[in-house]
Amino acid sequence: MADLLGTGISGLLASRVALDTTSHNIANVNTAGYSRQTVDLAARNPQQAGNLFIGQGVDVVGVQRAYSQYLTTALWGQGSSLQRADTFNQLTSDLNNLMGGNNNLQTALDGFYAGVQDVANSPTSSPTRQALLAKATSLAGTFHTLDQQLGQQWGQINQRISDSVAGINSLASGIADLNKQIESQASGGNAPSDLLDRRDELLRQLSEKVQITTSTQGNSINVFIGNGQTLVSSGSAQALKTAANPYDATRVEVVASTGANLSGQLSGGSLGGLLDYRSSVLEPTRNKLGQIAVAFASAVNTQHRQGMDLNGQLGGDLFTLPTPQGLPSSSNTGSAGLAVSIADVSSLTANDYNLRYDGSAWTLRTSGGTPVAMTGTGTAADPFVFDGLHVTVSGSAAAGDSFSIRPTANAAGGMQLAISDANQLAMAAPVKAIAASGNKANGTVSVTDVGDANLLATTQIQFTNATTYTINGAGSYAYTPGTPIQMNGWSLALDGPPAAADSFTVKANSDGAGDNSNALALGRTADLGVLGGGTVSAGDAYASLVAANGTIGAQAEVNFNAQTSLYQQAQQSQQSVAGVNLEEEAGNLIRYQQSYQAAAQVISTANTIFNTLITAVRG
Repeated sequence: MADLLGTGISGLLASRVALDTTSHNIANVNTAGYSRQTVDLAARNPQQAGNLFIGQGVDVVGVQRAYSQYLTTALWGQGSSLQRADTFNQLTSDLNNLMGGNNNLQTALDGFYAGVQDVANSPTSSPTRQALLAKATSLAGTFHTLDQQLGQQWGQINQRISDSVAGINSLASGIADLNKQIESQASGGNAPSDLLDRRDELLRQLSEKVQITTSTQGNSINVFIGNGQTLVSSGSAQALKTAANPYDATRVEVVASTGANLSGQLSGGSLGGLLDYRSSVLEPTRNKLGQIAVAFASAVNTQHRQGMDLNGQLGGDLFTLPTPQGLPSSSNTGSAGLAVSIADVSSLTANDYNLRYDGSAWTLRTSGGTPVAMTGTGTAADPFVFDGLHVTVSGSAAAGDSFSIRPTANAAGGMQLAISDANQLAMAAPVKAIAASGNKANGTVSVTDVGDANLLATTQIQFTNATTYTINGAGSYAYTPGTPIQMNGWSLALDGPPAAADSFTVKANSDGAGDNSNALALGRTADLGVLGGGTVSAGDAYASLVAANGTIGAQAEVNFNAQTSLYQQAQQSQQSVAGVNLEEEAGNLIRYQQSYQAAAQVISTANTIFNTLITAVRG
């Protein structure tokens, strides 16, 4: 009778645990990260009675969660990829809206050149000149505004990186604490399922911030990021930090507790998306915008300097730009400094560079790590020359010292209009050629060297015959038909063969208020090849930049949609194993309730039999 009672009690207890577990599943149907739990039952060892073995009931040997390590890890990986794609897609979308919005640079360029054409049509009109100055100011402002907006996005990314690091540290600490709780509560090879689920949920959230890899150590789980950097080891977490870039205090980097820079190693998750976008899209865009500013200002300034203004003065620069940056590392121990200048705009790239001294020689790489060939020794007389730049080193460098060279990063933000007086717009040619009446040939003069000290000196050219001429009455110089006469920074081209006594006077165009020669030449700089070895204009470069970013944005959207689909598939697969099905649980409730009632009936039967035996004995 004791065996029958024990058997009934074991069934009653087992059914009660099953009912409790089913109720727990139903209660947590909407709990994030919860895995459905099941009760593992095993028959008790039977009792031998002669040649027979009589069962002794049932034991609850465990409460297990429905779990697949493979599917769970796959879900973490897809979540990491999705969050990276989502972050990258959002940022590229914002960038494309910025580049094509109200501050569209192409519109400002078109407005400037339309103003130049208006002045060419009416070179002495003060309102027209003032309008051109206003459009030039607006153009410089557009460069500045675009750079400022890129800078604002840069600042937002810095803040989001800092927030992500704080979130990662919080999650890592939570995982380490759960490791300790699980280790302390694990018994007989079983660990508390709810704590395991809670830890997996933190790992899922962590994977959405940065790509992770894991390994098990007993009942603990270790977490690694980047190239194997430990984030969680059993019950301890290694906190990440943020720090300013050693060259640029405005650039936030992710560093390990040891101080090692991890920014280039981290991938996946929202943090990986932020770092990837900053290095592969935002920074190059800012540099390319600066490169376009340099190209535009160089073309316009070069031509403007070849003109003469209404005050009879040679034109100067129309725009000013800041000098390229040569930034020392904060860890430098030497006294060396860099002076960087642009020597050849046509060879200029949008790269940043790293110049490093090993104690005996300097080496140069792009910020991406690609070696760059350079000539020179770095002195003022023999500067380092590479990619259109001249770099001079002053002071003494120590072994290990390094510098970041940023030729164009601050160019767009620092562009300014150099003049404020409309009379200083140099729209006329600085010199003119006056042909004597009766000349057989006419001539056109153009400036070849605006810096020549004798450019504005009056020069008389007299042909003695068709192939020889004198200058200011002196000498006898050979003339080759079709070849311009060059001197004093100008070039005189004849439209046909000269005759004896033909003469030309080349002089300063001081009374050329109505001359629009340089205005027309200035207008032609809109299509002037400046970059790419002199084949790409500033406007074409901007169009290419917008198109390239548009392509990146379209690819980012496609990737985001694809990653969303992959994540949903991974989530469905994981939930097919671990998710709670309310219909199934409702059926289990009925089944376990009936089992409970049946076990109670066994106990009742045992009690009836026992009472019958007692009554029989008493009788």
